[in-house]
Amino acid sequence: MVLSRIKYFLEDVFDKMAWFFVAVVVHILFVVFILISAFPVIILIVAGYAVFAVTASPIDPLVKVVVFVLYSAGLFLFGGFLGLKACSDVKDEIRAGLDMCEKKVASISAAVRRCGRNVRKVVDSNVYDVLTCIDTIRKKL
Repeated sequence: MVLSRIKYFLEDVFDKMAWFFVAVVVHILFVVFILISAFPVIILIVAGYAVFAVTASPIDPLVKVVVFVLYSAGLFLFGGFLGLKACSDVKDEIRAGLDMCEKKVASISAAVRRCGRNVRKVVDSNVYDVLTCIDTIRKKL
């Protein structure tokens, strides 16, 4: 009886310790996620403060100019990298949308084959125009 109470007590303590460590790990992972998400902004803030500290200090003006030029070039390259990455994501979304539109137009063309000859000619020419337009947009991307 006494041994079973000690056993339950120890199991309860170990369960509480395990939940404590799980909670700590979850909070640490949450903080890491926030830091990784805010990393681009944090880099810009830290670099901007460093450049401000250098340009506000009483050192050689040539050093101030070189630091500011390097900071400006870094901002330009960093912004270009982020812009190109975002642009490629948008291009992929546009390509997926064009593929979907092409499938819908092809299904319209297949459904029209059961209609009369005059209707089929008109619809086929319009479908051809739409498909040509979609191919032109895809080539521009």
